[in-house]
Amino acid sequence: MPYKDQVVINLPSNDLEASTRFATGLGLTNSTEAGFGAMFRYGEHVMVFFHDHKTFSSWLPADRKIPDATAVTQSIVSLTAPTREKVDEMIEGAINAGGKLGPKMVPNEAEYGMYSRSVEDPNGHLFEVYFHEQGPNSSC
Repeated sequence: MPYKDQVVINLPSNDLEASTRFATGLGLTNSTEAGFGAMFRYGEHVMVFFHDHKTFSSWLPADRKIPDATAVTQSIVSLTAPTREKVDEMIEGAINAGGKLGPKMVPNEAEYGMYSRSVEDPNGHLFEVYFHEQGPNSSC
């Protein structure tokens, strides 16, 4: 199989079963499951890999701990969707699978030509799903 660039997002999980339900509800494709984590694909080049805390901690410098994502946010995972309807479908699927509706990410959607919604996974990680109108001033 030829090489292809990929982005792999590694996230710690308190509950891999809940993370699996959430990711599947969000519309990600379950790629592999291991005893220490679960990997999901989004499109051809993006993977989200949830790891148990023991495994995730083993990759951190000795003086670092896994933050509580319900109290501290270090990143937001943003995924694109081909339509507004797909954004809604993904967010509603994630909520029905244990996610919690997140904050509004784009304050003036019309100005930016975007439709965006967010959801918080059972571990507290924020996921944004957005549709961006392709226009003459589009940067996406």
